[in-house]
Amino acid sequence: MNIKLFFLLSFFLAALGLDAQSLTIAGSVADAQNGRPIEMATVRLLLLPDSTLADGTSTDSLGRFFLTGKQGGRHLLKINYVGFEPVEKVLRLSADTDTTRVGEIRLSGNDIALGTAVVTATVARVEQREDTTVFNAAAFRTPEGSTLEALVKQLPGAEVSEDGTIKVNGKTVKEFLVNGKDFFKGDTKVVMKNLPTRLVSKVKTYDKKSDYAEQTGIDDGEESFVIDIATKRELNQSFVSNIDLGGGRDYRQTGVYSGKAFGSHFTDNSRISFLASHNNVGDNSFGAPRGMRFGGSGNGITASTMVGTDFSWDNGRKKNTRNFFEVGGHFLFHRSDNDTETISTSETFLTSSARKRSFANSHRWSGTLNRSIDTRLRLKWNPDTLTSLSFRPGFNWKRSNTSTLSRTATFDQNPFERYGLDETDEILDRAFRHAPINGHIETEDDFLVNLNRRHRLRQSSSHNINGRLEITRRHGSKGGRNISLQAQGGYSENESFAYSEADIHTRNTTLPPSAPGLSVLKTNSTHQFTLNDATTWNYRVGGSYVEPIAGKLLAEFRYNYEHRFNDSNLSLYNLHSLRGYNTLADFLADHPQYAGIGHLYRPGAGSLISWMDPAQLLSLLNADDLQAALRDDQNSQYATYHYHTHNAQIRLRFNNQKLNLNVGLNFQPERTRLQYERPLVGAIDTVRTVSNLSPQVRLRYNFSKTRRFVLNYRGSSSEPSMTNLLNIVDSSDPLNISVGNPGLKPSWNDALRANYNDYDPETQRGIMAHLTFNQTRNAITTLLVYDTATGRRFTRPENISGQHNASAGLTFNTPLDREKIFNLSTSSNASHHRSVAYVSTAATPIASGQTPDLTEINRLFANIAAERNISRATTLSERIDLSYRQPLWDVSLNGAVNYQHARSSLQPLNNLDTWSFSYGAAANINLDNGLSLSTDLRMNSRRGFASSAMNTDELLWNAQLSKSFLADRSLTMSLRFYDLLRQQSNISRNIDATMRTDAWHNGIHAYVMLHLIYKINIFGGSKGAKHPDNRKDNDDRRPPRFERHPGTSSGGAFRPSQYSGIRSDF
Repeated sequence: MNIKLFFLLSFFLAALGLDAQSLTIAGSVADAQNGRPIEMATVRLLLLPDSTLADGTSTDSLGRFFLTGKQGGRHLLKINYVGFEPVEKVLRLSADTDTTRVGEIRLSGNDIALGTAVVTATVARVEQREDTTVFNAAAFRTPEGSTLEALVKQLPGAEVSEDGTIKVNGKTVKEFLVNGKDFFKGDTKVVMKNLPTRLVSKVKTYDKKSDYAEQTGIDDGEESFVIDIATKRELNQSFVSNIDLGGGRDYRQTGVYSGKAFGSHFTDNSRISFLASHNNVGDNSFGAPRGMRFGGSGNGITASTMVGTDFSWDNGRKKNTRNFFEVGGHFLFHRSDNDTETISTSETFLTSSARKRSFANSHRWSGTLNRSIDTRLRLKWNPDTLTSLSFRPGFNWKRSNTSTLSRTATFDQNPFERYGLDETDEILDRAFRHAPINGHIETEDDFLVNLNRRHRLRQSSSHNINGRLEITRRHGSKGGRNISLQAQGGYSENESFAYSEADIHTRNTTLPPSAPGLSVLKTNSTHQFTLNDATTWNYRVGGSYVEPIAGKLLAEFRYNYEHRFNDSNLSLYNLHSLRGYNTLADFLADHPQYAGIGHLYRPGAGSLISWMDPAQLLSLLNADDLQAALRDDQNSQYATYHYHTHNAQIRLRFNNQKLNLNVGLNFQPERTRLQYERPLVGAIDTVRTVSNLSPQVRLRYNFSKTRRFVLNYRGSSSEPSMTNLLNIVDSSDPLNISVGNPGLKPSWNDALRANYNDYDPETQRGIMAHLTFNQTRNAITTLLVYDTATGRRFTRPENISGQHNASAGLTFNTPLDREKIFNLSTSSNASHHRSVAYVSTAATPIASGQTPDLTEINRLFANIAAERNISRATTLSERIDLSYRQPLWDVSLNGAVNYQHARSSLQPLNNLDTWSFSYGAAANINLDNGLSLSTDLRMNSRRGFASSAMNTDELLWNAQLSKSFLADRSLTMSLRFYDLLRQQSNISRNIDATMRTDAWHNGIHAYVMLHLIYKINIFGGSKGAKHPDNRKDNDDRRPPRFERHPGTSSGGAFRPSQYSGIRSDF
């Protein structure tokens, strides 16, 4: 990129807004009785003397408002809110003062003025408030007892993937907040699975500014996209809890259970929450997702336990004022026990000239036990109004145990066609039907390339401690000169060991068969024990300085230095020599050189009985001579890394009410030192020094309070890892052999994203649009060389260009009637992905019984003619939701369609045009006697796939019947049915530039469960206050409307004698 042109363009754009001088009026609104902020109060600025409207807005969740005056002089500030006396205040604006702060304005209640009207308000499904998208929970009905996940899945433009990743309008949610405060920071699943929807008032999405930006008022571009949950205002000064116990049976007649407990205590300046859960249904939440979902959860069967607490407290002073102090944090323990069974078929894309095809069938079982503890703390203190200090320490501990058993067969022709079979297990039984004799297998299947039966045990543990300290000092008002200092660091230790035994048989064309028509597979098994320990520490120190240049134009200078260190030791032991010995004495008799160490082995009787004992023998002996004899010198290694990185940045910022422009240039010199040692290779000490220069642009233009456009561009360079650059062979897996590439070049990535939001408060019509583009030059990919004789894969990292992806989306929401109880939401998306990879077949295959060295591997890659396989996938999708709401019931119709046009340059047989579509309905009925019914019925269909197993129709039906008891309806019994028709499939497909994989996996989808839910609510505040969940005259999910009370004149007073849909925080 031409740097001069880049800066000229930046200054030109900044200059466009220099004359757009505006005057800002800032303040807040609160209740005079209790001092609580008032949200959604109407604030208007009128120009005197003719009362012309200059600007208008409504207060946010903290009662704050910001208005813009176009000229100086006398103005009238008017503030109104239902049930309170209006307040008027005369202001004199001066062109010499950019911001006029009116402070906190308190409103007094006015019961007389409220009269006897029935006041109900239409709750908008989606609103846009400057950079925040607000989803009102009252406009979305969820089943009784559901958690936040059921609500988020209904939000227009929201997507929740199987792994828990949440996207809203194409942007990935990084973390959750509750009332603007961190809530189990770093783990979005905790909130989704445990926070009851009955506590939620609003779901807000926005780019959360950094602590530095909040303190200085200068947008530094260091943002994270968050979901902020606003709880109901009446929860202040209260304790609320939710206990949910359930049990039932699944379609296998196996017992299923679920237990959850959640509690929170709220005050005006504090919150403490606790949660606990235990279940064996994979945390499935009730409240079916809108749209399509194939393949189930994909995570097997999981029993999960979680216990945690999160708190937040401040001393009641206003944020960023003198002596403001805030502390918060969380503790979370999580345990999951997972059993997964996977049956898969795959095809590897080979070169077009050879017209070769490689197929693999596999059946895999795995069991994993994970345990983790995560705890974090945050502290913030303002010694004065100009200085801010924040500190965020954290600690994390993890331990994992995994056991896997698998068998895989590889073919050079389609085994389903050759065997004439339909099931993968039948094909595997046929392929594995012969036992090895004298180190090889003879088979009639000339298309069978290799067999692999593997058993692996692995245990790993790690712990990490980290912290970040930041001090910021402003000189003058926000948005002006400031200086900031930062320091952060971390220390971690990781250790693991693994034991694996693999029986591998590869096709061998040099061994003559015993009879004509037979093929020979030679045995080349592995028996390995691996130890891997690593220690890592890092620190970073830096600072920034901002200097005003002219008016709203600022210059920022940043510098930081980072040092990272990693020390790792990998030892791999081949245990073949321990096979065949029943006792230690037998082993030592054949190896007299180790006779002196027999007394070190005392595992009870000293008998080598189980297949695990060789690893026990090795770990218990701890003898240098025995370990040296069994150590794999080719694949054991010791390495230390030192990364030294300097990062210098210069940025220009221009900010006013309309335009926010941020352009910058990063200069990053980096020095890396690798000290590497392998017994067969020797010691390597290498140093690499590189320098990267990358630009970035951020443009935000506010057309109005509810309409804006945001554009982001970032260019970045990334260096290949030092291990990828080492010309060293890794042959620990005989079927997958890799080597490094000293000729790798740095990669360059261009990332562009644009967002447009528009919302009309009068019609409640909203539009959200996004566009993204990413391309990578010299991307690091893998060159695959496939040995057609043995099925072995040789890989080497290579640079490749031509990879890019683009996406665009439009979400539209609008009511269809005047009362706004009939709503339409649509989401249109388009994407194009282009992935590129190298593939080739070996011209001179290496003998299957031979472990290749570096010379042979380099010769192999030098003699091949690699081809680029280009995979293109264009996807068009549309989702539509049509909902109709009445006070006691609602119904919605939803549909989705997805079309994918996929093309492969090397394998035209994999060119597909596929369709996935879904349509269905959902309904909720809530009666005054506490009885409610929720149901969701939808058809999911797929067409156009080559495999009939993928062309499916799945009719999915979920239902729930619940009844609330006791005078305050705090006890609820709920009967839930999941996948009543047992139609949910477990089949999924993945495709990239080198491979297509179809997989089946186990899971729990169809079951019935009886729940008992008990709510404990203790409310403070005014006498007689009640929670809306317990008021018979209030259903905060009813469709709101405005009605005049009979007998009240048009000029009569108003009084909220009943609410029929008003949320208490309206």
